[in-house]
Amino acid sequence: MRRFLQDHPRLKLGYLPRYQPGLNPQERIWRRVRYEATTNRWFASLEDIWGLVHNTIRSWTPSKVQKLCNIS
Repeated sequence: MRRFLQDHPRLKLGYLPRYQPGLNPQERIWRRVRYEATTNRWFASLEDIWGLVHNTIRSWTPSKVQKLCNIS
């Protein structure tokens, strides 16, 4: 590996931290969906859950999604 990196000076190895849910926008969205749609509720079927999750996400404005994902 060292020889390969010496032959290709533009390549750099970087450290990747362990799993970081705070860095993944989809984790923030899923956390908000769980809070708004599924907290303290009982569902008779999986279709009921999917329907509520779908309706919750569809009700969000683009600016809310941008805020959740930290997009300027």
